Amino acid sequence: MNKHILYLFSLMGLLSFSACTSEENPLLSDETGEVCFAVNEEKPVQVEARSSFDVNDFNVCLKRGSTVIFSPRKFSEIAGTTFICAAESGYLFTAESCTESEAESANSNWGKARAAGEKTFEVIAKQQNLVEVTCKQVNSSIQVEFSDFIKKLCSEYAITFYAADNVDRQLTIDQTNYSSKTAYFNVNGSRALNYTVTLFYGGEKHEYSGNQTLDPSCTYRLGIRMDDETSSVVSVGIIINGDLEDDVTLEEGINPYEG
Repeated sequence: MNKHILYLFSLMGLLSFSACTSEENPLLSDETGEVCFAVNEEKPVQVEARSSFDVNDFNVCLKRGSTVIFSPRKFSEIAGTTFICAAESGYLFTAESCTESEAESANSNWGKARAAGEKTFEVIAKQQNLVEVTCKQVNSSIQVEFSDFIKKLCSEYAITFYAADNVDRQLTIDQTNYSSKTAYFNVNGSRALNYTVTLFYGGEKHEYSGNQTLDPSCTYRLGIRMDDETSSVVSVGIIINGDLEDDVTLEEGINPYEG
């Protein structure tokens, strides 16, 4: 049986594979241990637009300190594989469905859902060490819904939004694509989102600006509406993970009975 051994006593190493087994391994010593990896997807809350992933397609990477043991490869290539590694601490195993860059540049800059996870671990000598990483969606998505009154009143309606730290990536959802477009943003900690609502009525253009703080792993639905037909105050209902979290009044703008 072919056996690959990975020693990390120096910056040089050898990587090879064999079937994952719990049987006693004569290659093990007081200085090495067996390592197997498992990648799972965290079961998502049943929220509209929450994506699911095939973990076999995830890119995985193993490092110890600054030493790259193997560079990104598909998890399907190492699933069920045993690694013989030096019995040391400081290993880092990462898994991701795509890179952060791809998560925002895919689909003509609309982005796509990104799941990721990582785990630091120590290899125990003369043991089989199972390293299990649970990945979850780490970026956040935005969808938009315009009220029936806006659709009836306005010949054109749109919202343009962008991350405050990246004004070059501006996305617009309007009357032509609001029901089909989802935008994705990477969020590390929190991230400020700026937006402008544009409504055309009576031959005039009216703009309303606002902002929202994005948190990681959230689905946002921005419900844009006029509160009633008499005051026509424009507001945005912020629905996060299916629950209404805020109702932001932008400013008084259009009177539907003028023009």
